[in-house]
Amino acid sequence: MKKEKSILERYDNDLKLKTEFRKAKIEFKKKMSKIIIPKNSQMNYGGKNYKYADINAIQCSINPALAECDLDLKFLVVPHPEKEMHETISVIVEHINGCFESNSRIIKRFDKDQDYGKHLTYVKRYLVSALLALSSEEDTDGIETEEYKSLKEFLSTKFPLKNSDQLDDIAAEVCRKRNLYPTTIKNSDVNA
Repeated sequence: MKKEKSILERYDNDLKLKTEFRKAKIEFKKKMSKIIIPKNSQMNYGGKNYKYADINAIQCSINPALAECDLDLKFLVVPHPEKEMHETISVIVEHINGCFESNSRIIKRFDKDQDYGKHLTYVKRYLVSALLALSSEEDTDGIETEEYKSLKEFLSTKFPLKNSDQLDDIAAEVCRKRNLYPTTIKNSDVNA
């Protein structure tokens, strides 16, 4: 009987700690302000410029809210035990009570330190964004380009479709094949 009580007490205590952790994460989301994307943080991919927040901008934006909620963000990079020239990078968000969540990825170790550093910061940025459900780049998926609008209008006159989703899907596919973008059309929520 005493052993059963001990198990129940541990379960109740674990549940209490996990609940505190969940509440802290919810409070973090409430306190979290918009991540500021530096003007010089851009990359070109597929002929399109994307604006993004680098890992330093993300950390400067989130650290005050994390601290207010008794949360801490840590990075851990360790050699992969089975793959030579590979490492596992983990990002961990931990509550003051010891509960934590993590997100990890295996990355290749580059010969040049500068290439490795670029890749490492890129992966850190995406791991942190995924773990904390952050939007760290300008969302351009929902923006309808002029080419897309023209194509959609042309398709609507030539092909009778049952609903606008079919039209969106066809127009988006043609834009993707022609590299005209956007890659998806349905998300109309665009971050400024």
